[in-house]
Amino acid sequence: MSNIYYSTVHGVSDTKQGMQKHIKERKQFKINRNKKQLSSLAKQAKTREQAYRRVHK
Repeated sequence: MSNIYYSTVHGVSDTKQGMQKHIKERKQFKINRNKKQLSSLAKQAKTREQAYRRVHK
């Protein structure tokens, strides 16, 4: 198997896998970012609730 042939074949499969990996990572990043936003919102809501309870006892 010649090096040139191998590298081109390998390169093609690499880019395909690379793209899929990239798409997967971007999806994961978006999911994680949403989770972080949700958890920070939940924390804010919790602290607000606690403050509200403290004031209205």
